[in-house]
Amino acid sequence: MSRRYLHVVSLGEKKPVFLPLELRNALDTLARLSGVPNLAPSHIVINILKAFFDDNRELINRKLSGEKLRI
Repeated sequence: MSRRYLHVVSLGEKKPVFLPLELRNALDTLARLSGVPNLAPSHIVINILKAFFDDNRELINRKLSGEKLRI
């Protein structure tokens, strides 16, 4: 799990994404306890979303086949 989700990634252009406080606190705790220097809750969320899109790319693209957006 740690290799997939608990590593620092480039944030690029920063835009706010709002999370419930309870989830934000849990991610803060996980980042702090991970032992990974400079790991932030945002990095964990980005890694989880990237993994989700990678795992579900074909299904998502089929659902979006009528749309211009592709992932």
